[in-house]
Amino acid sequence: MSSKVGEEQMCLKPGDSLLAPRRMPHVWAYVGEVPGKILIGVQPAGRMETFFQEAAKISDFSADERLYRACAMEIVGPPLSLG
Repeated sequence: MSSKVGEEQMCLKPGDSLLAPRRMPHVWAYVGEVPGKILIGVQPAGRMETFFQEAAKISDFSADERLYRACAMEIVGPPLSLG
């Protein structure tokens, strides 16, 4: 998985972890050739549970700015560049 937290971009391998502090811009993208898994822990959860429940209902949640605003988040930059 490729991820970026603040200005630091990294490639994570199975078993790796990272911390994205609250209010720190972050993004991730799965880059494997076979299905993968990601475990996300949020403390305190706040509106994140609602975000993931609603995101699972729509096909392109990344384009639904209303969902982000309703959950106190905003899209602040372009998608992650994998090149």
